[in-house]
Amino acid sequence: MSEEILNDEDEFSFAEAPVFDIDYKGDCAYEVKVTVPVANEVEQSKEMLQEIKQDAEIPGFRRGKAPVKLVERKFSKAVKKEVVGKLVSESFQKLVTDEDLKPIGYPDIDGLDDDADRKADEPMNFTFKFEVQPRVELGKYRGLKIERPVVKIDEEDIMEAVDNTLKQHANYVETDDDAEENDQVIMDFKGTVDGEEFSGGSAENYPYVLGSNRFFPEFEEALAGSKAGHEQITRHLLNKSVSSLDYHVSQLPAADLPVGHGCYSTFNNRKNGPTK
Repeated sequence: MSEEILNDEDEFSFAEAPVFDIDYKGDCAYEVKVTVPVANEVEQSKEMLQEIKQDAEIPGFRRGKAPVKLVERKFSKAVKKEVVGKLVSESFQKLVTDEDLKPIGYPDIDGLDDDADRKADEPMNFTFKFEVQPRVELGKYRGLKIERPVVKIDEEDIMEAVDNTLKQHANYVETDDDAEENDQVIMDFKGTVDGEEFSGGSAENYPYVLGSNRFFPEFEEALAGSKAGHEQITRHLLNKSVSSLDYHVSQLPAADLPVGHGCYSTFNNRKNGPTK
C-alpha cells in the first residue's frame, strides 16, 4: 500500500460510513476488521468513469462522446482496482482519525486477495493489522530533587591517564634486554592439541605486548625474560587435553617515547607536565 494510505490530502466523504470491528491485541498492536458498504464503491466508480470518459478514445466516437456503458466495459477492471485502493486508504484515514490513533508505518491488509471474485452487490471486507505509538503517562516529576554526583579525581588517577596516553603514543625500538611487562614481542607461534594444529592457533610475525593478558597466563610467564632469537615450547592444560605452544621470538622492541615527540619527552617527566 502506497504512502497515500496515510497522506491523502484530497477531501473525501463516504456515501455510507464503513464499519470497524476494533480488536486491541496488546503491546500497541491492533487488528481491525473493516466492512465498506457497496454504496461507496458504486459512487466512486461512477465519478471515476465520468473522469475517464472525458478523455477516453473509443472507436466510432469522438473523444469524450462515447457512452458510459462502453467506457465501463473497457475500463471496468482498472476502475475497480483504483476504487478499491482508494476506499481502503480512506477507511484507514477515517479509522485513525475517529479513534485518535497514531500508527507506526503502514498497516498490513488481509482479505483483498480474492476481491476480484467479489460480487457487485457485496460489500468490501478486509482487515487492518498495525501498531501504534505507545501512550506514555508522565508521573509526578516537578519538584523532584536530584543529587548531583561528585567525581573526585586524585593524583593516582591523573598519573594512570597520563601513562596510558604515553603508551598509546609510544614507539617500539629493538633492545637486547630481557622481555618484561609493556615490551612488545614479535614472534611466530604454532599451537597444537594432541599433536594436531587447531584453527586460529598459529601466526607469524605476531606482535604481542607483555601484560596485555590476551594469552593464557602460562604463555605470558613463558615469554617473560625472552630475548630475540629465543625458542621454546610451553604446555598448557586446555579442555582436559595437553596442548603445546611452540614459539620463536624474532624481535624484541621495548616501548620508548622519543625526545620531542608528542607532549612528553620521556616517561620520567610525565608528572611535571608537557615539555616546552
